[in-house]
Amino acid sequence: MKNLGPIDAYADALKAACPLILSKPNATVGYLVDLNPELAVRTATEYCAWLYYTPEHKYEMSMLTDLSKLDDLVANKKTCLLPTFVRDPRYERGEIKYIFALHNQYIPATRELMTWSQIDGNWERTEYGIVSWINDKTYRLDKI
Repeated sequence: MKNLGPIDAYADALKAACPLILSKPNATVGYLVDLNPELAVRTATEYCAWLYYTPEHKYEMSMLTDLSKLDDLVANKKTCLLPTFVRDPRYERGEIKYIFALHNQYIPATRELMTWSQIDGNWERTEYGIVSWINDKTYRLDKI
């Protein structure tokens, strides 16, 4: 993606990706959750992207998408359809390693830290814990 990458360390790539994703229109609506949950759901926009590892041993972020499932409006929910693979013309399809699926919604509300893995064509979630904020710069990860 144009404003992210190549970056040497995955932690630095994650730090750079978060503000970029959260700067997008309606990426954050946490201020509405307590005031008007229905409005928060209608207003929120889900964004997602891949953070991937290149043959040059660098981390890059794919293009962001806000594409959702067709039935989201009817079902009154929000999703973001993560692309099946990254199209980066500099590399063959098998050369890119998928490291993180980046997503903007729900972690602040639920505080869950998890990873998603594709196994036999299906996405499976592994939960690592709950993020507990101690102050505005320090957090603790509590195991589930």
